[in-house]
Amino acid sequence: GIHSAPIYLFSGRMVPARILCVAPWAKFLAILRNPIDRALSHYNFVKVWTGKRYDGVRPSFVQYVKDDIQLLKKAGVLRDWTSTDFVKFAGSPEEFRSWENYLRLANFHGPVGRGLYAIQLEIWADEFRK
Repeated sequence: GIHSAPIYLFSGRMVPARILCVAPWAKFLAILRNPIDRALSHYNFVKVWTGKRYDGVRPSFVQYVKDDIQLLKKAGVLRDWTSTDFVKFAGSPEEFRSWENYLRLANFHGPVGRGLYAIQLEIWADEFRK
């Protein structure tokens, strides 16, 4: 069967690990959306459809994005370009740990992080290589 849900890609190692337990032969196709369109759509979903408020108030889209960029920095996913060897960092255990930390901080939100497809796809690939 075919099923799609954007949260699967944004789940870290949990979903691919579970899939491997029950269907290690499964094949996957990821259809990725323009990250900016996806972020605005997620913002509208959270703001309008769910009726939920973010930290008690409904922030502007710009503030929602800025807050997520701060979480990405706090978790160590976004780093200083002048002091990080990105060739060594990309795909490293340190990057994966930073991403898992970000997922805990972002909870349901993550308008920018959800659009960082490379690390999310790398985590899935890493699980299936095990």
